[in-house]
Amino acid sequence: MRAGRKVNNDRPDNPLVKRLIGYIEEHLQALLKQRGVSTRLLNASEVSIASTNVSLSESGCSLGTFQYSVINTTNNLVIVGNVRNNKLIANLCQKDAYTYDKILEDVDDQYPGKARGVIQVAESINKPYFCPTDRVRDAILVGGSDEEGTIRALAKLMELL
Repeated sequence: MRAGRKVNNDRPDNPLVKRLIGYIEEHLQALLKQRGVSTRLLNASEVSIASTNVSLSESGCSLGTFQYSVINTTNNLVIVGNVRNNKLIANLCQKDAYTYDKILEDVDDQYPGKARGVIQVAESINKPYFCPTDRVRDAILVGGSDEEGTIRALAKLMELL
């Protein structure tokens, strides 16, 4: 497995929740290290979003140039949060940021609901299209409608690993 980065959401204001999420993050990092995956904790603000242009043509005829916003990374990511509190997840959910929907479930403060979370995978986050090469990076998204849902989703991810 390639080395990757874990990106955490902006910290909540509640000190107890901050400590609990920090505890889970440290244990998740240790669990991944045991499996030979090096990680580094980052805030979402430390990972940039890049604009990229893609020109399409068929048989020498231009079909147009399209602009997309992709996550500028050379690492696989674990992204924690939802569309309201993490700019990376918001970008992945944004319509027309990619050539197809990268995320099946848009997690926000309403869905999946109080104290519920979702774990899902987004492919080719650094490309606007699906790319089956070794230059593509993927992400595991862990989030909930509220802090309790996010904590439960993080705990379930640790259990699955």
